[in-house]
Amino acid sequence: MNVFLVTQNKSHEVEFSHEFIWSPKRNKKGGMTAGFETMKDVRRGDIILNTYDQAIKGVSVAKEDVYSSDRPDLPEFDTEDSWNIDGWRVDVSIVPVDFSLRDDREYFSENKGQTFDKRGMLQQRYLSKLTPELIAYFDARIPEFSAQLKADINVPQGSGTK
Repeated sequence: MNVFLVTQNKSHEVEFSHEFIWSPKRNKKGGMTAGFETMKDVRRGDIILNTYDQAIKGVSVAKEDVYSSDRPDLPEFDTEDSWNIDGWRVDVSIVPVDFSLRDDREYFSENKGQTFDKRGMLQQRYLSKLTPELIAYFDARIPEFSAQLKADINVPQGSGTK
């Protein structure tokens, strides 16, 4: 099992209410981005922390492996036509939470991995894999996340892999 963090801004409400995450495979210029490429790594049972506005807003579990999918045909999704049609999708079940990331920026700046920048702010990256240190940090502070980690009896607490 892996643990990821998804940074949702424009897509937060629709992805949250329809219980999925989606990204294009390539950016509008045809280039690859690390956050979109990471989508290929999501497997059934992986945990995804949903973030919006510098806060964790949900703890999700992937219902199935990532799959190739056109951009969702929902009127409220990508209203500015910002993304290519060809993409990756993961259907998830979500438990809402509200955990601010603003209070511990110093910690995040020291333990940033792919997720945080040197100021402790979330990177502009759609999906990132969490380090064992960040998994342990969130495990100790978000009961819904901790419960999900413990639900997978094959994963020692604080571990990011099977």
